[in-house]
Amino acid sequence: IAGQVLPVSCSIGIAVDTEGNIDIEELFARADAALYRAKDDGRACMRVFDAEMQSALTLQRRLDAELPTALARRELHVEFQPQVAMATQEVIGFEALLRWKHPSVGLIPPPDIVSAAIRLRLSGQLTEFVGERVCAFLRALDRKKAPTVRVSINVSPREFPIHSPAQTLKTVSERYGVDPKRIEIEVTEEAMFDPKRCADELKLIDQYGFG
Repeated sequence: IAGQVLPVSCSIGIAVDTEGNIDIEELFARADAALYRAKDDGRACMRVFDAEMQSALTLQRRLDAELPTALARRELHVEFQPQVAMATQEVIGFEALLRWKHPSVGLIPPPDIVSAAIRLRLSGQLTEFVGERVCAFLRALDRKKAPTVRVSINVSPREFPIHSPAQTLKTVSERYGVDPKRIEIEVTEEAMFDPKRCADELKLIDQYGFG
């Protein structure tokens, strides 16, 4: 392309039904699950849909069906993990960790919650929920006259095409009267699909005063 040699690789997901009793949409969904497993395993490889992937697909569909209600009912919660300076044993900050204790499935890992929110276009509401919990936590620390610390919030670059985490957190911090400098936004280690959109979001994070 334009005089440049570009290497091309391929990730393949395969689903097979030998009995002929499955509809084509379900077969595509299984192949898609196998494709994502191939990508998770390093790309440029092939994976075949199996029982383990079926369990993951069933859980994904359940999370997709139940997350909107869980978010509306505030069934999710945020835990605050302290960040400690080993030399002095001083707490220098906290990391906000999203949790969902499902009544029958158990504890849902944060990446699964975030992925479901992105699929359902609910990541803006999820970020707002976490931001509210963080701001309430910071205000509680202030009432106890605790040392001024930062709290970090994880955001995925996959959210950027859907909403602006920086704008969402700016609105929440203003509502609670919390200085944005006390909130640190950590962009998780994932492929940044749209470099320009990511660059624009990072500029907003800096412009609004977040860490």
